[in-house]
Amino acid sequence: MSRAQSVPPPSVADERTTERKMIPSIPQPSMAVESTREQSQEDFLFHLYRGSELLQENRVLEAKEELEYALTVQPTDAKGQDLLGAVYFRLGLYPRAIQIYDSLERAFPNDASIKVNLALCHLKTGQPDQAKRALQDAVRINPEHKRAWGYLGLALQKLGELEASQIAFERGGHAMMAKRVTERRQRALTPAPSDTAAAEVDAGVRSVAETAFSELDAGELRFSLAEPAPPKPTDGPWHTVEPGDAARASGVGRGTVPPASFRHGPGSVHDNVTVPPASGVPRIAVPGLTAAPPAGPVPAQAIAHDALPSLLALGAEQSVARHEAGVVLARTTEEQPFAARLDSLRVVAGTIATRVLHRRTRDAETSEVLGGIGSPIVRLTGSAEIVLGPRTSHELATLALDDEIAFLREDALLGFELRLAYENGRLAVDPAGEATPRNEGVHLAQLRGKGAIVLEVVASLARVPCTSGRSVLVRREWIVGWLGRLVPRALPPSEAPSGQRGLIAFSGDGTVLVSIS
Repeated sequence: MSRAQSVPPPSVADERTTERKMIPSIPQPSMAVESTREQSQEDFLFHLYRGSELLQENRVLEAKEELEYALTVQPTDAKGQDLLGAVYFRLGLYPRAIQIYDSLERAFPNDASIKVNLALCHLKTGQPDQAKRALQDAVRINPEHKRAWGYLGLALQKLGELEASQIAFERGGHAMMAKRVTERRQRALTPAPSDTAAAEVDAGVRSVAETAFSELDAGELRFSLAEPAPPKPTDGPWHTVEPGDAARASGVGRGTVPPASFRHGPGSVHDNVTVPPASGVPRIAVPGLTAAPPAGPVPAQAIAHDALPSLLALGAEQSVARHEAGVVLARTTEEQPFAARLDSLRVVAGTIATRVLHRRTRDAETSEVLGGIGSPIVRLTGSAEIVLGPRTSHELATLALDDEIAFLREDALLGFELRLAYENGRLAVDPAGEATPRNEGVHLAQLRGKGAIVLEVVASLARVPCTSGRSVLVRREWIVGWLGRLVPRALPPSEAPSGQRGLIAFSGDGTVLVSIS
């Protein structure tokens, strides 16, 4: 008998035991772990870049909350630490900022910008010795770092090293400050007739130091912000941007940044509600006498609460409607979800689940977040009524599609019914061949089908009809999108009236949507 024949066949019980033993090898748990990791990374990026935007809007306390939450997810992330250091600096929590930048300096010893940030914290806390050491390291690493030289001149001036301070100011291109230091040096070298005169000289040096600091500080004391884009596998080591560079960068808008001519400053998520003044002060009628209005404030007339307009006033047959108060009401169900920017939600009456949407190209999802990572458009599913509100100085407009195609600027898209299909592309806003920062184009969303769209614009929405055989030129900053079969083209100056730049030519049949700003 062979060995194979000597082995008895497994029983049914043995087969079940074998099946149970094989269950742990099924890759479902690891898939769940990966899904959790992806969700954590998504949460981290959202709060990181939301904090970055809030910091740019100078909403420092809100930025602090977002960034501190982001760092609970990824405590060692250098971008988040740099941003949080900037928040602590602006809040005057200098010891915390110093602690962060000390840690970053140890992790990135050859980064001059981190050393400058650390030195600024030391200067603010009256520690010019420590600032001097950090700034000397910074200019050793980068001898052309003009701001580092300027702050080094300030630190040396505070230490009374006027000759070295003058040289540092000159290396930093601050000729006026160097001249002031020279004048103070000459006065200091003149024999003082009394202690009072010497005290005046010391006071003058302190005065020049404060003037120098204020001049350097004005417009320059801005910490770098993390670039608003998810890290790519090919990215190199993280590197901070020196203070002030954020002002010259393309900026951070809602998520992916549109060109400056298309960008509008973000506003508060929690808009303030103001009550307009009374149209007139009541006058008291007395026979034979006309009474003057009372001098003090007149109490407002009480209004019954049931006389106030309701924000949950959607009709039974309505799914999206614009409210008289300037907000938009929408209904979402399990069968008919709705897409909206997460930071536009003002009221949710009911229960909803959210999921971040991604840009789509050729009917396939990409890894890019729709709306940008800082202000994502999310899928809202569940039985609820929602209220969407605009940013400060913006208005909401609704648009109904009836088996049509709409091309809309992504930064103007606030929400839409998910019965509409969408894809994404770009609109070139500078003529082909021109090497400009805007030439990569503006993100567009193409929506098609039957459903409602919510737009956020800076002024009233209007339309410009286009017909075949007649070209229409529109300023690029006015364009919100277009309907129909239109072909846009960035017009070169050689074809534009009087050689103007910034005009987009539309040809074909359709309608251009514009915001009259």
